[in-house]
Amino acid sequence: IPGSGNFTDGIVQAGNGIPTTGFTYPGLVFAPRVGAAYDVTGNQKIVLRGAFGIFYDRPDGHRSFTNITNPPVVSSSTAQWGQLSQISNPQFPVGPVSNLFVTQFHDNIPTDAQWNGGVQMALPWSSSIDFAYVGHHAYNILNAGDGQSINLNTIDLGTTFLASSQDPTVAGTVLPDNLLRPFRGYGSIQQNSGQFYRTYHSLQTTFSRRFRNSLSFNVAWTLGLSDKGNQNNPSGDPAVRLNHNADGTYSVRADQATADALFANQGLTRHIVTSTVVWNLPTLRKDGAVLKTVGAVVNDWSLSAILHADSGAPYDATFSYQSGGGVALTGSSDYAARIVLKSTPTGGCSSNQYQQFDTSIYSGPVVGSVGLDSGRFTGLHFCGNHIVDMAISRVIKLGGSRNLQIRADLTNAFNMVIYNSLSTQVQFTSPTNLTVRNPQFLADGTTVDPTKLKPQSAGFGAATGAMSPRTVQLQARFSF
Repeated sequence: IPGSGNFTDGIVQAGNGIPTTGFTYPGLVFAPRVGAAYDVTGNQKIVLRGAFGIFYDRPDGHRSFTNITNPPVVSSSTAQWGQLSQISNPQFPVGPVSNLFVTQFHDNIPTDAQWNGGVQMALPWSSSIDFAYVGHHAYNILNAGDGQSINLNTIDLGTTFLASSQDPTVAGTVLPDNLLRPFRGYGSIQQNSGQFYRTYHSLQTTFSRRFRNSLSFNVAWTLGLSDKGNQNNPSGDPAVRLNHNADGTYSVRADQATADALFANQGLTRHIVTSTVVWNLPTLRKDGAVLKTVGAVVNDWSLSAILHADSGAPYDATFSYQSGGGVALTGSSDYAARIVLKSTPTGGCSSNQYQQFDTSIYSGPVVGSVGLDSGRFTGLHFCGNHIVDMAISRVIKLGGSRNLQIRADLTNAFNMVIYNSLSTQVQFTSPTNLTVRNPQFLADGTTVDPTKLKPQSAGFGAATGAMSPRTVQLQARFSF
């Protein structure tokens, strides 16, 4: 109704009855840290080590600077069924329908508890090995900057299926989102809240050889045991699932625990290996004219290399419908349905660029989905990295302080082909017609579609990109 109502209904500005910060934090926190080492043999051949500590993060800027876009400082308007030339016409009065950014008033400081325990052993040939268990538990995490704030004004699941949600003026049309939200007059109400957590466990092993006799090398292997939490939710699913009541109250849905379990995996890469080596090539003794000539060519060279290897990061397949998807599946634009699995996915990497994983195990969700049709990171992994970068160099002494260095750097020295980009979205016709619209193979299931031989036209399950091929950089540097 033009000229009526309160466009800032329910909003309290910082400093007006509440602290100017807009939220409160503990003024003093306890941060214990302890570590110990024990020399088992008394000669530093075997040493046990362990440590534990509590660490804190600073207040995140998102607690404050997102709030400056709220009314009455900033407002927005939505005009429907009008023309651009008529926006200022009183016939189309529209009040501001603002998206709010708010902060949990009483909150805690983001905290991380870290611990480790292990053994270090001295070995022959100037080498040593270090074996340790390492973990941490982060909690009270503010994740607003990663899109994981809590929307207090979500449209409840199934809302658009209700008769009351239908537009009486246009048959077969659902009312706009902002007329379906429980707190009318506002769009989304994103609450920055420190209620996210993440827990990581790993075994970490390092074998090292100090530089001796012109050679040193190092191998570090991390075995990830677990990486779980609620810090990063899948796109299209609220961080906290809410039900709203007619009296203005709301509560967390009973299936929140199910969602937390399905989406707990934070993207664990099981194995990560890094290895380095530096080798000064043997020097040829220069006795005699011939050997002096040969030595002038082969001496003073140094070779170094780095191996990056892992077991591949996890990923998921997704879906889309040509028609009948989105809100039509869940009854809410704030909740997205997820792909349906006929069996547990495995693999995810293959030498066959046209079939990186089994595409037959996927199906589409049906109307009435609550967004819990499948979990996250359910079994597929990208091809593991096993890239070797190398460098070979030589310093030629020119007398005095002058020298010339020549160097060749090789990235992906062995020119390994590792697929790292895939077509992971299957396109169905509709929820009632699960015909795949982007298959990589013809109807016989074995012949590659001749129109999809190139990565830019790849079908579901095929590779669309790979890590960079070998590159070589040559360099000459004169120092004086």
